[in-house]
Amino acid sequence: MASPAWGETEQERLLKFGDFYYKKNQIRKALGYYDRAVKGATLKDIAYFKRGMAHNMLDQLDAALADFNVAIRLNPTMSDAYAWRGENYNDMGEFKKAVADFNRAMKLPKPNRSLILRRRCAARTALGNLDGAIADATRAIAIFERRMAKRATRADQAPTKNIELAKLYQLRGNIYFNRREFTKAVADFTSCINYGFTSDQILDLRARANVEDGKVDAAIADYDLTLKLNPRDDNAYTERGKLFLKLGKTDKAIADLTRAIELYPGENTSRLYLLRAEAYKKKGDLRSEKADLNKASSIRKSFF
Repeated sequence: MASPAWGETEQERLLKFGDFYYKKNQIRKALGYYDRAVKGATLKDIAYFKRGMAHNMLDQLDAALADFNVAIRLNPTMSDAYAWRGENYNDMGEFKKAVADFNRAMKLPKPNRSLILRRRCAARTALGNLDGAIADATRAIAIFERRMAKRATRADQAPTKNIELAKLYQLRGNIYFNRREFTKAVADFTSCINYGFTSDQILDLRARANVEDGKVDAAIADYDLTLKLNPRDDNAYTERGKLFLKLGKTDKAIADLTRAIELYPGENTSRLYLLRAEAYKKKGDLRSEKADLNKASSIRKSFF
């Protein structure tokens, strides 16, 4: 921790210590210093703002809102306070108020535009304003990519990973997916992965978008990658098995569905047995088909 600077006030020292613990994600310790800092005679707007951030991070949303309100009353031009109050409203499910605060924050001096746009995108998505949400995500992506281009010019090498940018592509990709704009969704999920953020969910959504786009082989490749990341993902085996079945590759379908049955965490595996029965039927193995149909029926009777 940094030593107190010459001439530093007690309140400045408390804020500095609070910031130190906040950056280390020791939020409760940070909150203790911010609690003491708000009692000082100066910098009260900053102290209330930072304590509001800590309350928000601890999911103490009412306390956070009260602190952001005070910070804004003390300093109505603090863009960050409006941005964080907007995020707090997002967390409270009050999305119209969130959008209003993000709009104000954008008009004030020195706004963190990429952060505000990302948060407003989430609020607009929740309100069903998908055109506005896409516009916000697109603007935020452009800001990040301009920054990366500048750094690449200075360093003569473009950075290849940026998690914040990746998550913006994921956010916009989710919107495109829900709007059934599957080609755009695939492009955004691919950018998300290329910028360094991959998860089972992203790969599953890209696979499903690829299927809707008629690109079954690309979808199978997505499930291949999912299973490299997590060899016990029963959903990936199920979905890949269904695609193999669609392509008439019955042996591969049966192998995947068998593995899905083995890995499925619940007890009601009847739908998996029905799928495998369909694969056996296509293969011409009627004895195995009948066995799976009987198994599925037995399981369903025990649940219904």
